Amino acid sequence: RSMVILKSKQLAGKSTAFSLIGGPWYCEALENIQSNNFLQSIHGNLLVEFGDMAGMDRADVNRIKQIISCRKDRFRSPYERLPSDHLRRCVLVASTNESNFLRDDTGGTRFWPIETGLIDHKAIERDRAQLFAEAVARFKKEENWHIMPLEETTAVQESYRQSDEWEGIIENWIGSPGMFGQEITVAQVASDCLKIPLDRLDKSTQIRIARNLTVIGFEKFNKRVGNSVLKYWKRVVIVTEANYDPATFEN
Repeated sequence: RSMVILKSKQLAGKSTAFSLIGGPWYCEALENIQSNNFLQSIHGNLLVEFGDMAGMDRADVNRIKQIISCRKDRFRSPYERLPSDHLRRCVLVASTNESNFLRDDTGGTRFWPIETGLIDHKAIERDRAQLFAEAVARFKKEENWHIMPLEETTAVQESYRQSDEWEGIIENWIGSPGMFGQEITVAQVASDCLKIPLDRLDKSTQIRIARNLTVIGFEKFNKRVGNSVLKYWKRVVIVTEANYDPATFEN
């Protein structure tokens, strides 16, 4: 339910490594991920590679996340009259040469970037059968094979995220004296922080500001002001045993 992404300089042999691991059951994802034929094209394979993670737009990345999270695919095979469910039997992987390729506001929680040097293809060919045998043995022992260390994984994912230049500007403004703990609106961020006149605050700019507030750690809520209900943002407080205070959180 996650995707390994090999990141390295060009000509390091990432795709060749994947093809050696997958063997006859390796393929590249050549179909448009938004098309109906994509799900059909990946079945019958063990390893399916997306060759240019950095070239995908936000819609493609969101679509990949949806596909990764599914245990079965629903599509209509050739000559069938109706769609049917097909259990997922392949692993999705990707490769990239870029450093900031995760277009995901959450930091890419379903993606596992691994930076490589020059890959030893001969070692893969030599050890492939042994590695598969060890993987099967560990799987049968019900060993943990899909849970990664949270803090370390999050830090790596965040290091590859493609950030917005407004993110740092907004975060510094929110952290300035007098702003800490304040409930704010998108209009306030636009006018007071980014110096954007309100008559130029179009829908795309509002969405961009909201996306940055989410990344920084804010959430949206409704607040009644007079006879109107307005959209405000406040910082998300994560309660742990270390910071829990019954007097603060009662009622």
